[in-house]
Amino acid sequence: MTNGLASLPTHNASEAGKKLIGIEHLLQWAYRQELPKVGGGSRSGGIGIAGGWDAVSRFGELGTLVDVSANGFGCVPDLWSDGEAEPHADALAVAASVDRLADMRCEWEEGYDVLSDVEGITDAERAESNRLGFDIARAKGDQLAALVMRVAMIGRAPTWEGHGPVERRVELGPKGQPAWYRLVERSEGEGRAPVMVEMDGFDARRRRPFEGAFQKHYLDPHPAMLAGERLDYQAWVAALAFLSSDLDGCLVAHRVAPSLRRPWPWEDEGVVTFRPRILPVQSPLAGV
Repeated sequence: MTNGLASLPTHNASEAGKKLIGIEHLLQWAYRQELPKVGGGSRSGGIGIAGGWDAVSRFGELGTLVDVSANGFGCVPDLWSDGEAEPHADALAVAASVDRLADMRCEWEEGYDVLSDVEGITDAERAESNRLGFDIARAKGDQLAALVMRVAMIGRAPTWEGHGPVERRVELGPKGQPAWYRLVERSEGEGRAPVMVEMDGFDARRRRPFEGAFQKHYLDPHPAMLAGERLDYQAWVAALAFLSSDLDGCLVAHRVAPSLRRPWPWEDEGVVTFRPRILPVQSPLAGV
């Protein structure tokens, strides 16, 4: 599967007199064409996107770079439009539905594994990488709505593809040579138990490691980065399902076709394995 957005092409649904459109295309249309018509200010209760989306540099009429703040929908205003036009009513409904994603949360469950296809790592490393991936993922807290908006604006789905084979590499010292470590007992004073401390394990005088010295290894690329990307992808797919359901029958000119994206595209469809799910709290996303 490619990173490009895949959704149904639009066509007239004669029985309802409305245009059938895939949820991903609907979001793109709303956030790239309609909502940027609002030139500035903010709306009560709207969600803005922090960071790179709240100010961008664009060329003005004089050819100079100007900073343009995002409008109340988190979109860069269309400075080249003729006046300030009103967004389509369906785009406003889409924005309201995306706003409701802010009340949803993704929670971590021990044993959740989005790295089943990653080879060459231990069970402990797999579990740690999944936990670290959840910390890295951007769709936590109230950021799921921001993720959906960002993807719609960019026009490219979150990535889930692997980063290549994971290699186990030796940690290097300051001079670029393999680092050695050793544990040495250190006295804490009279009447106190000694403690073990980690020290340099290479004997520079003899130019060899001390007896009992050991090396440390790290994974490259670290699977936690891939886990974070896949968790964001799954949260986005779940959000699309919610938005499709939430907007069903609520639009004046469109009928929404749900996304056909799978939440586990890196796994063989014929393989059925037990795995706990990320469960959004108090939302219809559970079970996606």
